[in-house]
Amino acid sequence: MLIGLRRKFIFVANMKTASSAIETVLKPLAEIVITDSEFGKHLPFSIIEQRFSWIFEYVPQVDFFIFGVIREPIDFIVSLYNFHSRADFELRPRLYTGAIGFDAFLSNWCADNCDQIEPQHWKFLDRDGHIAPNFIVSYQRLTKGLTYVANRIDAPALRRMPMINVSNELLSRHDLTAYQRSWIAEMFADDYRFLERFCDRLLTPAEQQGWRNHMRAVA
Repeated sequence: MLIGLRRKFIFVANMKTASSAIETVLKPLAEIVITDSEFGKHLPFSIIEQRFSWIFEYVPQVDFFIFGVIREPIDFIVSLYNFHSRADFELRPRLYTGAIGFDAFLSNWCADNCDQIEPQHWKFLDRDGHIAPNFIVSYQRLTKGLTYVANRIDAPALRRMPMINVSNELLSRHDLTAYQRSWIAEMFADDYRFLERFCDRLLTPAEQQGWRNHMRAVA
């Protein structure tokens, strides 16, 4: 999570979406930097706006360029599984996935670590249920999206972003069964709707406020 007061940007860090690499590039431009998970790296915007409400007394929220990255749900879950198979998680058996199959991951690990698999779009909602970011990049269009961000906040280094915190390649989406894919699709149905309607373009204020109405319509 980064807040640039002079550059007037807020980066909302989603999990497994190149957030570490983005933070490495942008933290020299930010006055508030939280890059450790234990201290709130992946705070949802609803908590950011509460915890740092004093900021908006100096810079109105409407003046900030707020952005984040969201990932296709199957790729997101597979990356989460692969990431936690790394040897450094062996000392944290609750999080370690290197010794379990993907079915056990879905049925047991996800139940024990439900905070890790919350719908991604929740991170981008404010306390009123509206979309906070002006711009949400889909991970599959990361290069194009971050080029737009780089131009918008004058951060050219973002166009040459390094690879950091890369997951193991234990499993790919093509290894999943039909049941496993359908489990993920059902769990993250709202993320799919969010990806389809609100990503990869600058959102208008009306669109940002439209998510709550959209959810009412599909309820």
